[in-house]
Amino acid sequence: MMKTNYCIKILYILAIIINLQYGYSVETKSDDYIVTHLRQEFKNLCNVVIQLEDSIVNYTSYKIHSEFKQQVENKTQPAEIKLFLTKADTESKFFYPPTYSKIFGLFYMPEGVSASKKHIYNASRIPITSGYCVAAEGPNDETFESFLALLGELEARVSISLVSKREFLVSENKRISSSLATNEGGYFINEIKSDTDPNITIRDSHSVKLIDCFASDEAFLEYELLLINNKYHLRIYHTNWIDNESSSLSKLIKIILFIKKVKQLDAFKDTICSPAAVVNCNAGAGRAGTFISIWNLTDNYLNNREIPDVAEFIVNSRNYRSYFVYNGKQYGMIKYLSQNLSEYLDK
Repeated sequence: MMKTNYCIKILYILAIIINLQYGYSVETKSDDYIVTHLRQEFKNLCNVVIQLEDSIVNYTSYKIHSEFKQQVENKTQPAEIKLFLTKADTESKFFYPPTYSKIFGLFYMPEGVSASKKHIYNASRIPITSGYCVAAEGPNDETFESFLALLGELEARVSISLVSKREFLVSENKRISSSLATNEGGYFINEIKSDTDPNITIRDSHSVKLIDCFASDEAFLEYELLLINNKYHLRIYHTNWIDNESSSLSKLIKIILFIKKVKQLDAFKDTICSPAAVVNCNAGAGRAGTFISIWNLTDNYLNNREIPDVAEFIVNSRNYRSYFVYNGKQYGMIKYLSQNLSEYLDK
């Protein structure tokens, strides 16, 4: 028995040495363990969501709509989206919008910026109390690989898609699993160099593999467990949030608390520069902005028992993402939560 334990220790040390030498990701738990644990936790989330009163309330009274117009609407909308900084300032790596956007119009590199162009994706870094989230456009057929490269470049451990079933059906948005399911060996994204300047890397190479996926039609929730560059990534889909509308606050809070619980697991621990979450809808502004605002409220209350000013946070975030929180309905939803936060989080 002692000899067996001794052999196991030797093998474990060898595995660590191999990891250090060749850069493999050695997880403390196997894929099977992670899948089993995650599925059970996700089923628990779905069961809770199904049991909730999931009616979508119209949070926009005349008073709220007037407040939105007065305090938020049209304030600090930049002429162009600011560049998205991926890691430390000293690394000077940026994302900037690659194509014309029907929602936001054309964007350009701000003058005077000296940086290597990381032409990855239309996404913006949004500062929150505990770090930052990323508000991004939803991936489609043309931008799918670049979206995966975004997740890989950021070493993001969690992303969430906030869309409706219709948006999946008409291909305005794309599930990652739909492209990876037939590639058992994984999906490889090749490095791309600029046509005009060979010294500029437009996109780095990344590897992506689908480990597991699960859906609850009744709860309108799905997840995909991925390995991106040999590190676990959890992608969640909330599939009944209609564009320009509000959603179920109880459901969003439960999703945020679930994500926070998952990120406490060793397999999903952030690196120093990882975002709290990469959040997309279609344009990465209305629903994504609403979710990030709710995330920031939740963080402040759980960590400091403080409730930040909702309008101020949205206006500041609009310095980084145009039309962040798109309309009075979405603003009313956040405002209502700020006034009833303890009811949602303490029960």
